[in-house]
Amino acid sequence: YLGVDVELEKLKCITKPFSGRKQVKDNQLTKYIAALNILLTNHKIQDDVIDGNKKRKVFLKLFKKTYKKARAQIETVDDIIIMQYEKLRELEKNQDQSVDKVSDTFGVLIENVVTEIAEIYQKEKKAEERVLVDDNFKKVCYNIGKWIYLVDAIDDIEEDKEKNNYNVFLLSDKDFISKAEYLKKNEKELRFTFFTILNQIKENFLKINLKFNSDLVENIIFRGMEITTNGILGGQEWKNIIKR
Repeated sequence: YLGVDVELEKLKCITKPFSGRKQVKDNQLTKYIAALNILLTNHKIQDDVIDGNKKRKVFLKLFKKTYKKARAQIETVDDIIIMQYEKLRELEKNQDQSVDKVSDTFGVLIENVVTEIAEIYQKEKKAEERVLVDDNFKKVCYNIGKWIYLVDAIDDIEEDKEKNNYNVFLLSDKDFISKAEYLKKNEKELRFTFFTILNQIKENFLKINLKFNSDLVENIIFRGMEITTNGILGGQEWKNIIKR
């Protein structure tokens, strides 16, 4: 999208010491994306700890130096993540039952961090060389963020019930028995919610001009995300779908 293609280089690898292995070559954009992954992981672990998973505290300690280094690279991006997690926790604290409002926090998070990274990456370019992050691209990012949040909520619904954690889907079912029973009882509404989001992603994606790897991204959006959605709504665990 920004006119930067992935470059590969052959490096030595423990698993292939003689023939080597192709890896993505570092550039400034991949470094920003790596930093983003660290920031997102750190805040997800922090959120798990707040939800009562005290064992995860040890990972926060291990991440401390790495997190500080990543934040130093893209501080404004980290500020966006912190702000949206704070909004999410406030909604959780108030036991908000709106699926759209709660998932909106993560949609805005993904949209804004991607936009901010694009701006940071291009800040040294001449004005005429910069790529404007248009509304269609932003909408794709926004709806992917919502989709991620809701898939995760369905995936964790049984565990959240056992641990008495907040889950927006649980609030609409006071007589929750099991994940399988919930999915069967609410199948029509859930499919409408998830596929409305997926269709919006597809519609906006088709209006984007990708300069590289468009077939790969299209395959992920049109096949991968749909397969994952059907799997989650069919009662499969997210980690098992990803391994396929």
